[in-house]
Amino acid sequence: MLNRLCLGTVQLGLKYGVNNIIKRKPSRDESNELLKKSLEVGISTFDTASVYGNAEEILGDFGIGNYNVNVISKLKPGIKECIIENTKNEIMASLKRLRLSSLDGYLIHDVEDFYNKDIVKGLQICKEERFVKNIGVSIYEPEDALNAVKSSFVDYIQIPYNVFDQRLNQTDFFELAEKNKIKIFARSSFLQGLLLMDVNKMPPYLIDAKPYLIEFEKIIKEYGFSKAEASFFI
Repeated sequence: MLNRLCLGTVQLGLKYGVNNIIKRKPSRDESNELLKKSLEVGISTFDTASVYGNAEEILGDFGIGNYNVNVISKLKPGIKECIIENTKNEIMASLKRLRLSSLDGYLIHDVEDFYNKDIVKGLQICKEERFVKNIGVSIYEPEDALNAVKSSFVDYIQIPYNVFDQRLNQTDFFELAEKNKIKIFARSSFLQGLLLMDVNKMPPYLIDAKPYLIEFEKIIKEYGFSKAEASFFI
C-alpha cells in the first residue's frame, strides 16, 4: 500500500493546511526527518512544485536524487512571453533546485495553461529531450479532468478526490483513464487535515463543515474504521 502513496511536499515549503497544528512550516531538520521516515516506510513518489515556497530546494538539499524514487514537479503559472522557451527554462530551474537530471513527471499547475498550445509544446519538447518522462496537469473541476483524460499528450492527471469530493465518480473519467493508459494521482485525501479534525475543536471559519464531519464519524464508527483508514479506502 505505501509504495502506491505519493508524498506531497507543499507543507515543507509553506505554512499549509487547515489543520496545521504547529501553525508554521516545518524546520529544515523536521522536513529532513519527514523525508527520511517516508523513505523508510516505502514511499517512492514525491510531489512538489516551484510555487511551494522552497520545497524543491529542501528536496534537493536532502539528496532526494540519491534514492530510487520518482519526483513530480509543476509549472509556475503565468508564463506570458517566449512561452515555449520559458516553459523549458522553468523545468530546468526545477531540476537545478532538485539536483536532478530528469523528472518522472511535470504537471501544468494552473489548468488554464492546459489550454495553451505553446505551453503544451514546451512540455512535449522537454519530454522528447528526456528532461521529463511524463507530462500532465493538475485539475480541480470535472470538466477539465474529462478534457485532460481525452487529450493526446497527457500521461499524468492529478485530481482532488476524497470522501467529500467524488464528483468524478458520476462521469466516465476513470474508465477513460484506464482505456487511455493515463496514470491518476488523487490529492487532498484528508482535505488539508479537515477529515482528521476533532469536531469539538474546529475553528469558526470551518463550522459549516461540522455536520458533515459528524456524519462521517458516525459512519466510520459503525464500520470500525479510523478516520485515516476511511479517508484512504473510499
